[in-house]
Amino acid sequence: MKWLRDESGYSLIEMIITIGLIAIALGTTSFGLSTIYNSNVNSYVNEVANEVRLARAREMAASKNDYQVVFEYNTAEQKYQIISKVKIGVENYTTLKTINLPRTITLSKDISGTFTALNDPALSDANLRTFQFDESSGELLSGVGGEGTYRMSASNSAITKDFVVIKANGRVYIEE
Repeated sequence: MKWLRDESGYSLIEMIITIGLIAIALGTTSFGLSTIYNSNVNSYVNEVANEVRLARAREMAASKNDYQVVFEYNTAEQKYQIISKVKIGVENYTTLKTINLPRTITLSKDISGTFTALNDPALSDANLRTFQFDESSGELLSGVGGEGTYRMSASNSAITKDFVVIKANGRVYIEE
């Protein structure tokens, strides 16, 4: 029985099959991860836009200039937060809800045709990131500069999603 030889190592066909299986596994994994990152950006844009819409609806129902939404950058945790607030008393606000965006998500605002990250020192004015609505018409209040186009993007994905807040009527829409 000389045909059963003692060979060490792998044959060329075994190596090709193994490399092919690894390539298929890596390809499906990277496709799946990009889908997850894209859906994260979409879901966060929807959640933020809905929070601004909800603050507008609450304000129109309450009629007291009590509700606002603020986009903040938490420097300690290096991530963006969207905070819904309600006024308690004369000038005190308490937090209703906080949306913590992951560190991979960047939020920027269109300033004169250029998107600038909200943690940029050029946007140090908090009014540029605050939404407060009129109780009767639902439009953004004067002196509050939250209107404009905002862009959300993920550092681990090429997808970006824009949403727009219109000053005249306070409406929010997501650009496709």
